[in-house]
Amino acid sequence: MTSKNNGLLECPKKDGTKVQGNAINALLVNETVRDLIKLFDHPESAAVQCHRCATNEADYWCDGDCRHCFCSDCWNTIHEVGQYRTHTRRSVGDRPREVPQCQGHGDHSIQFWCEQCAREICGECRQTQHRDHSPVEITAYVKTIEEQCEGSLEGIHASLNYRSDRADKMIIEVEKEREFNETQVRETMQNLRELIDRREETLLGEIHQVETIDKRRIEEHKRSLQDEQQNLIEQVFNFAAVSKDKRPQRLLDARRPFEDFIRRTDARLLELKPLSRIKNYIAGLEDLATVQTKIENVKFEPRKHTNPDVEKIFNNNPNSTALNLSSSRLKDLDMELVANRLAFHRTLTTLKLYSSEVSEMGAQYLADALRTNQ
Repeated sequence: MTSKNNGLLECPKKDGTKVQGNAINALLVNETVRDLIKLFDHPESAAVQCHRCATNEADYWCDGDCRHCFCSDCWNTIHEVGQYRTHTRRSVGDRPREVPQCQGHGDHSIQFWCEQCAREICGECRQTQHRDHSPVEITAYVKTIEEQCEGSLEGIHASLNYRSDRADKMIIEVEKEREFNETQVRETMQNLRELIDRREETLLGEIHQVETIDKRRIEEHKRSLQDEQQNLIEQVFNFAAVSKDKRPQRLLDARRPFEDFIRRTDARLLELKPLSRIKNYIAGLEDLATVQTKIENVKFEPRKHTNPDVEKIFNNNPNSTALNLSSSRLKDLDMELVANRLAFHRTLTTLKLYSSEVSEMGAQYLADALRTNQ
């Protein structure tokens, strides 16, 4: 080759580059061979690296014969000579989407997703090995995954926000309840001070103790919610980064981590149910005005909520597929009872709740129950 060209090796692309035949080491890096080695030895990273130096992050994509991404330095080095000067420089984000090739037919592009086999296939695969399956277009499948992940993340975000807001409201509720009970105790005990001083001190102590315990429990619950919110933010950022990537493979690879996160968080949310608390009251306080002997019976205790109608309906229909609770006029705490029963009532498919008087809290109880009993 060199003997016919005065001992010189000339670039086949005729860009003017010439190298002495005895100075092979002066040739530029064989980028094709290098990229093949890199393909097998190193997984593709999220950032696009420069095709030439493989060190810097790429800034430009060559819309010419190169069809590669380059950093600023390598672009200037390569495109200052010969016909490379005429190549069109574009932003790396404007490069065409890379279409992966079929594993079974290397010369065919991926076009479909086979759910039965859980793999990407080409049109040839669809007509042969997978002809009895029901593959869908890969773009539609990726879009479905994206929508599912986005919907699940939004659902978790809304659920966490509700729980956090509810915790804030409950702290205020606990404080107001404490203020009300203190006032009620002091006003009732005013005319019986000598007799009830000891009991009043005990009651006030119990009230403050319950407030402290309730607040501590709610704050611990809120800290757990904040941890999950932080995890959600990280997943949202990860999801945003994956969504901006133009390669379907990126979202397919990220699918399982997103699904794992969603499953873990759903399980965690089942543990972090919206807080409910049983209000406390001063039992027997109203009797102190006329019956002084009952002072010692005054107690500060929780008020447990029950609904005999709801319990009766569930107990009398253990294997029913439909239940009608419309006549019960359910309220928020009733919905908590219903949600607890739904965790074990697996045959039910229809639940009628007409005329119920529930707020978003009652709806949240029901939504949490449906996470496990669908």
